[in-house]
Amino acid sequence: MRARRMLTAFPMRWRIALLLLLFAGCAVVSVEQNPGNQADAYLAEHHRGDAKVRHQQFQRDATTLAYVSVGEPGQPLVVFVHGTPGRWSDFVHFLAAPELQAQAYLVSLDRPGWGESSPVPVARRVTLAMQSQRLAPFLQTLAAQSDGCGMVLVGHSLGGSLVARLAMDYPQWVRGVVIIAGSIDPELGRPRWYNTLASLPPVRWLTPKPLAQANTEIMPLHDDLLAMEPAWAQLDIPVTYIQGLTDRLVSPRNAHYARTVVAAAQLQVVEVPEQGHFLIWDQPHWVSEAISATLLRLRSACAVSAGVRP
Repeated sequence: MRARRMLTAFPMRWRIALLLLLFAGCAVVSVEQNPGNQADAYLAEHHRGDAKVRHQQFQRDATTLAYVSVGEPGQPLVVFVHGTPGRWSDFVHFLAAPELQAQAYLVSLDRPGWGESSPVPVARRVTLAMQSQRLAPFLQTLAAQSDGCGMVLVGHSLGGSLVARLAMDYPQWVRGVVIIAGSIDPELGRPRWYNTLASLPPVRWLTPKPLAQANTEIMPLHDDLLAMEPAWAQLDIPVTYIQGLTDRLVSPRNAHYARTVVAAAQLQVVEVPEQGHFLIWDQPHWVSEAISATLLRLRSACAVSAGVRP
């Protein structure tokens, strides 16, 4: 009742906006409830070859990270990082792809706070730096299993922002990144009016949990990206940025920003006409091709590493 009285105190246009936000949240909840079982069924139906599929957990300091792996350690490693909200199952089509299984050990994780991974501490702002720090022990363990081949990080949406931060923080492990519809331009990463609305206490209490949780990651994004800006020039690895030109959630102008901050020799920009935000599902071949091209560039370095092992 108290929340209802507070809601009626908002101007009509804000109440309408809140209703739209809640309807969007209901859609998010329905998506979040089912993808694990559906993804397992998809893997069982479409999986081919001898590569083993495993549901696993990584535990360190009372923190659990849940992930699904396909194949065996000791090959080049591809790690998929989902957006917000999301789960490992966002990348199930790639885990089942025989052409990727033949090239790499594939890992898709539930980011901290999502899926079966441990929740993050209660916070109004969950930054990329916080997530990077929580993922560090996991990535270090995976890198140690790669026999010197290192890893390629593939991130969609906010996961694209995060894989860039991870590459900057851990250049000793990350050998390439593929960013799909990721916010990387600080000015384009500012919270929108509905993010600000959803962060206000009366609205936050009424917002479905997945949407409210996603908002804790979106609100600090502008400051996160601003802090990352000087480090782009230091990235000495292949960077592929893939962007749909009709994306209404992440501005296509992020592709231009990529061209201004990443060394031309390292950058590949793929702009897909008449494609929105969910390119990973609508046109996944662009992503698969970018991963394969990145792995091809790393193959010689991996062979050299293998040759010097005792």
